[in-house]
Amino acid sequence: MEGQFWDIRLETISREELEKLQLYRLKNTIQRANASLFYRSLFKQFQVKPDAITKLQDIQNLPFTTRNDLSSHYPFGILSVERSEVVCFHSNSGAFAPKKGIFYTKDDLSAWSALVARSFTTAGMVSTDILQVMVDFGLQNTGHGCEIGGEEMGVLVIPAGNISLHRQIQLMKELGSTVLYLPAGILPSLVDTFYDLNLTPTLDTDVRLIIAGEDLLTPQQKNKYDNLLKIPIIRSYGILEINSPGMAIECEQQDGMHIWEDYFLVEIIDPVTLKPLPAGQWGELVITTLNQEAMPLVRYRTGDVTRIIDKPCGCGRTHQRLDVVSQRLDDLFFIQGRALYPIQIAETLKRVPEVGDNYVIYIDTENNNDQLIIEVEVVDNLYLDNYGKLECLTKNISTRIFEETKVTPRIKLVQNNHFIQQNIKHLKQVVDRRNKS
Repeated sequence: MEGQFWDIRLETISREELEKLQLYRLKNTIQRANASLFYRSLFKQFQVKPDAITKLQDIQNLPFTTRNDLSSHYPFGILSVERSEVVCFHSNSGAFAPKKGIFYTKDDLSAWSALVARSFTTAGMVSTDILQVMVDFGLQNTGHGCEIGGEEMGVLVIPAGNISLHRQIQLMKELGSTVLYLPAGILPSLVDTFYDLNLTPTLDTDVRLIIAGEDLLTPQQKNKYDNLLKIPIIRSYGILEINSPGMAIECEQQDGMHIWEDYFLVEIIDPVTLKPLPAGQWGELVITTLNQEAMPLVRYRTGDVTRIIDKPCGCGRTHQRLDVVSQRLDDLFFIQGRALYPIQIAETLKRVPEVGDNYVIYIDTENNNDQLIIEVEVVDNLYLDNYGKLECLTKNISTRIFEETKVTPRIKLVQNNHFIQQNIKHLKQVVDRRNKS
């Protein structure tokens, strides 16, 4: 058994005892969920009796919860406690993104902070580390989760947020940061910034560990940035609708992400047939929370494709592991460490009267960094002949999209009917042309 443990009893619990705990908590979760307007109606529709759970496999008799369910019942429809018991709320920040939110009671926050502390300890953090959190602190829950988890461990937390990478590196040097938590999507820019400043991470900073979450990170990409930075990169998994971070993380073995099964009941399903798949097969990750008070979720379809690794891990932890998330099943995409929905761009463009209804969203790799490129038709082709008007319109669109997404796009205005004339097949779609290596 190697490495450090936050709660060695729960992390190394026998599978038999873990399943007993899961069943006990699952029964309580169904009872709590039934207190919400949404689940009370859903359970009635599917003739689900909250006391009908007698074994873990009975979860397969329950209906799924989807992203659309969360959006259509936002904000309070899935709340399972009185509003007076709620002490915290997180959501997505875009005005035009599908609304999703999560409420927390005091006990939820306490449990979350302990799960993040467990996760960070699993990754290799210790109480003497200095944690620099390089994500937004606001409606999104990741920054808050890192902060309370780090404080639970007793580490010094630097809530750096969304500042320039130049300033991030200054903070690393000034305060002696030893661990970074960041979106995987900014790793290329971080490498470039170190290079531009003529600095070597292992020589000019004290950073010894990077925890990367939010975005997809392929094994090839992980190895690439491991080698470029000469610092170990640990994958973390979490989602806005439940916890981020604090759901799953790699241990020092780096052979999959341990998902904390005392808090989350995990299923992998075929996204077409919706039938459960055995460990080792790739499918959609479905999560049932087991200890959430304010907003329990039952069989939530995450949209993430992965698989369960159930072979024993060398670290001694008995919780199953998730493989890398290989793809998304919905239209959510990640760029520069941020999660975007195409509708955010579509709704923004609708509010610019000078452009038409036709556009294409491209994601490219330029100079080793992700670039958002939006080609959109103008209503009046005369704009393309007037440099001043062209520049003004381009800047206006770019500013509006940045306000909505916090990503600065490159806008390419094209003549009216351009896409029809060019027989473009990806109209109003996202075309990902990034180099995945």
